[in-house]
Amino acid sequence: MPLGRRSAERTESLAATAGEHVQAVIAAAEAAAAKIREEAEAEAERIRQSARDEVAAAREEAAAAREHAAAQARGELERLLDSLASIRRRAEELEADLAAIRGPAGTGDDEVAARAAEPAIGAVPAEPATGPGAAEPATGAGSPPAEEAPTGAPAPETEGPGDADVEGARLIALNMALNGSSREEVDRHLAENFSLSDRGALIDEVFASVEG
Repeated sequence: MPLGRRSAERTESLAATAGEHVQAVIAAAEAAAAKIREEAEAEAERIRQSARDEVAAAREEAAAAREHAAAQARGELERLLDSLASIRRRAEELEADLAAIRGPAGTGDDEVAARAAEPAIGAVPAEPATGPGAAEPATGAGSPPAEEAPTGAPAPETEGPGDADVEGARLIALNMALNGSSREEVDRHLAENFSLSDRGALIDEVFASVEG
């Protein structure tokens, strides 16, 4: 075989071998890249799933916390409403008791005046004067002389406002304020039914407690 032909064949053989080697290297690189890509995708999916699980757990915890807070708020509100209802009932009962004690409007002063006009229990009526120089009782027209009060007779007792009136007025004012009455309505009601030394301060105290 001529030398030139053998050289050409050797060159072709080397080229074929190099081509096969290059193809093998490329195939190995592609396989490695595919494996890396699969592993990366699997890791990304694992991370995404973990994030989804954490978000779901956080949502469940937040929902449970909201439900717990709402239950506590409902319980506190129910207790507050029960307390206010109890205060209202007590104020209404006290107002009814005071109304029963006082009777119809205006009768209290009449009863005090009637008691003052009655003679004291155990008082001895004054004896008419006798003897020389004693004045004869008037006869005919004119009014009879008024009887003198016996010496030592106790003076009629008068009642004044006390702690019970103040507390009663406070409870009634609180009940009216809780029911939506204005300051003017409460002031007018207290002025008509109670004798208070500082009605304005009591009304301010009641509305401050209601308005909170």
